[in-house]
Amino acid sequence: VLGVTGTKPLTVDFEQEQKDMHAVAAVLKEGLVGACHDISDGGLLVAAAEMLFTHRRPVELGLTIDLFGDLFIDLDTFLFTESGGFILEMTPENEDRVMAILKQNKAVARRLGTVTDDAKLRVKHNDVNILESDIKVLLYNWFHGLEEASI
Repeated sequence: VLGVTGTKPLTVDFEQEQKDMHAVAAVLKEGLVGACHDISDGGLLVAAAEMLFTHRRPVELGLTIDLFGDLFIDLDTFLFTESGGFILEMTPENEDRVMAILKQNKAVARRLGTVTDDAKLRVKHNDVNILESDIKVLLYNWFHGLEEASI
């Protein structure tokens, strides 16, 4: 696609995936998160958008994903790879406890961003704006993308 012939898929570390799953289960068991979504279908960015769609929640919210530093893989791979992982939504009051549980269970975790009240999905990397879109536009494309692509 677009002149890209493909690359070697990411290697899955099954032992780490197991640690991550047990850690997320421990967090969920304590009731510390408002929402949780796996990133295996479409990657992190698609999962984040799906969490924001208003047909799944009563209030229109937004999200600013604010990534800093070296991601150790390309940004598009980080945002769209369909490897294991989860997005956890929590209140600021629960963040330290959630991170402590994840660390205690040897999970790989990083803070991704902040929930906003403006119904937009934003992505920044090292203070550079990568993406900004209205949730309603993303929702429309999510529902109608293949339909319009076939016209």
